[in-house]
Amino acid sequence: MNDFFNSRKWKQFLKENKVSEACGDMPPVDDRGPVHHGLEKDHEGEMARSQLMGASESAAALMDMIQEGDELPAWLQSKLTKAADYLNMARRYMEYQGYKDSGTMGAGQAIAVTMQEGAAEPSPLAQQAAEHAVSLLPQATEADGAAIENEVYGFLESLPEVKAMEPEQLFALGDEALSVAGVMLGLGPDVL
Repeated sequence: MNDFFNSRKWKQFLKENKVSEACGDMPPVDDRGPVHHGLEKDHEGEMARSQLMGASESAAALMDMIQEGDELPAWLQSKLTKAADYLNMARRYMEYQGYKDSGTMGAGQAIAVTMQEGAAEPSPLAQQAAEHAVSLLPQATEADGAAIENEVYGFLESLPEVKAMEPEQLFALGDEALSVAGVMLGLGPDVL
């Protein structure tokens, strides 16, 4: 018989090492101390910087490979769009946190922080939709995201110029308005 599965030896091991076999004998979570107690400090900043360096190198290599007139497969376009979007969200979050933590941000400054470098201010329609939603739900939290979204789209769909838009344009405008509303509420640009 394989000694590894010998129950008598297993019970002896548990007894010698003062390990309880019953699950119920574990101390409550609060009594176990911090998760990293006795371990080395996390290196999250170092890891993030390393990942960003890799992303930067990949982006530079892709810039060299892809020419303006190139036809790219749809799946590749989708991956590039997602990568750019994720990096922009991370950057805007970090910028927003810096301004938020310093306590020196007004609504107009916060909205400017959410815009990409070189990009225009939010469209007037997105700004109006965000202001409308926030005026109706001024104390909204992240949990109220659906209610804010309903107010934004309800407002936008009531406008004659929006009724003529393609659905993709409406969704892009709605996303922009939700981003602005999130900043106006102090939640961040990508929370709602």
